[in-house]
Amino acid sequence: ENNPDSPSDKIVKNEVSRLASKIWLEIQDSMRLHDKLKVINHFLFTIEGYKLEKQDPENPDLFFADKLIATKSGNAQALSLLYLCVAKKLDLPLSGVILPEYMVLYCFDETRPFFLDVPGGGNFVSKEGIQLFIHKLKVPDAPSFYRPASHIQILLAVLEGLKRSYARKDRQEMSMLVDMVLQDIDIHF
Repeated sequence: ENNPDSPSDKIVKNEVSRLASKIWLEIQDSMRLHDKLKVINHFLFTIEGYKLEKQDPENPDLFFADKLIATKSGNAQALSLLYLCVAKKLDLPLSGVILPEYMVLYCFDETRPFFLDVPGGGNFVSKEGIQLFIHKLKVPDAPSFYRPASHIQILLAVLEGLKRSYARKDRQEMSMLVDMVLQDIDIHF
């Protein structure tokens, strides 16, 4: 049953609102997008202590927002989605971009669009930086690596990552369950 008022949903919504409210106090309308993002970076990574989990990056729990909020540690997708939700609350022009087992944010700047590597601590990245990342992964380059993804594409990518994570941890039953959800979504879209 879909319950938008579940305890974990409330925790996530409250944390996103809390973070956005505190950051909003530090941001001025006259600031450039780069400067606003630097404020978010400082707040999320330095003051709040959110970080990319490196000890057990295959842990499926790292995909869940309530776990991210409880531990301040998550995977690339969870961190990027938290950042994206906070940025949307602040009306900042960001969108998710799906890379192989990674996620960055696309920033619609008034001068030149750029990318934000949230899992890398919020570093600003050029298109050339994304190309270098893709080259290091030894995967074929694709136009989708440089443009915003839809909400459905992001959801599917996160679920695919969760499925792989369960499989790598030899939790085949959970991996199959996520696969069934993916198939159900595919039927409806």
